[in-house]
Amino acid sequence: MTLPISKHRLWQVAVDAALIAAAWYLAFQLRFDKGVPIYYRTLFERSVGIVIVVQLVTFVCFGFYNRWWRYVSTRDMWGAARGVAVACVLSSLVLYFANLVPEVGLPRPTCPAWTRSAPRRGTSSPTARRSSSWGRATPAI
Repeated sequence: MTLPISKHRLWQVAVDAALIAAAWYLAFQLRFDKGVPIYYRTLFERSVGIVIVVQLVTFVCFGFYNRWWRYVSTRDMWGAARGVAVACVLSSLVLYFANLVPEVGLPRPTCPAWTRSAPRRGTSSPTARRSSSWGRATPAI
């Protein structure tokens, strides 16, 4: 049986796994100001392995470990962006349907950016107002 990646690329998979785990940990730490509540800590401990596996399998399927990233094109970067987006969506869906801690859902900021509501006109957030006015001329104040 052959692996879809070469044995020389296993270190890259290990580094990606560590970065995924670190990003998942930081998402939970940054979400709560006064420490992670115990039920969300339980959710983190039960979900981190699943997130790593789902995202690494998605990366392998998108061919992240098949090419030399030294010679990368814009097309390759768009492929990488699609792969990361699909990995985030898949890991969120798997965690949603796995229901690891029945009384607790995923905290909102730990979900990928596509789950956040789009900025609407009339919101009070300065970031939302700025991002909703991109591409239009804004009056000088």
